[in-house]
Amino acid sequence: KYYWRVVEYNQMDSTLGSVWHFKSTMNLSYDTLLFDDFENPDFTNENWTIVNDGGTCVWEQYFPPYPNYYELPCYSNCGGVLAADSDECGNGTTLLSSAIIGPFPRVEAYGKLEFDQDFNAFVASDEAWIETSTDNGLTWDAVWSQIGTDLRRTHETIDINAFTDFLIRFRS
Repeated sequence: KYYWRVVEYNQMDSTLGSVWHFKSTMNLSYDTLLFDDFENPDFTNENWTIVNDGGTCVWEQYFPPYPNYYELPCYSNCGGVLAADSDECGNGTTLLSSAIIGPFPRVEAYGKLEFDQDFNAFVASDEAWIETSTDNGLTWDAVWSQIGTDLRRTHETIDINAFTDFLIRFRS
C-alpha cells in the first residue's frame, strides 16, 4: 500500500493536504496450459506418454482408496494420482520410468508448473526428477529433483520461463 499527500508551502508555513493511498499488486494471471487432476481413468489419452526406461515397474494412475498411504497436501479427497510406486510391483522392483507430457506452446515470462507430491525414498539412491526438453526429447534439463531423502506432503512450484514447444518429463 502506497501513501501520498500534497503539501503546500508558502514563505511562512505549510498546509497539509489529505492523505491518499493506492495498492499495487503483481499481475498473477497465468494462462493455464494444462490442469490434470488424474480423474480420467485413461489419462494416457490426454497427452501423457508412459515410458519404461529399463525397470520392472512404471508410472501408474491410482484412485482412492490408494494401494499405499500417500502423504499429499490435500489430506483427504485427493482423487486420482499419478505415482511411481515400486511397492505395488513387489520385491526386487526397479522403477526406471518416465511420464512425459507435451509439447506445449511458448510459455511467457511467468510460466509455472505446480503439483502436489510425496517422495518417499527407501534408499539413498532413490531419485525423482522433473525435466524439460525443447528439442522433442533428445536432451533434457532438470528443473526439480529429490535424491535419497524423503520429501513428504508438499506443494511444489517451478518456474518454466520462455520455453517454446517444450515437453515435461517426470522421471524416477
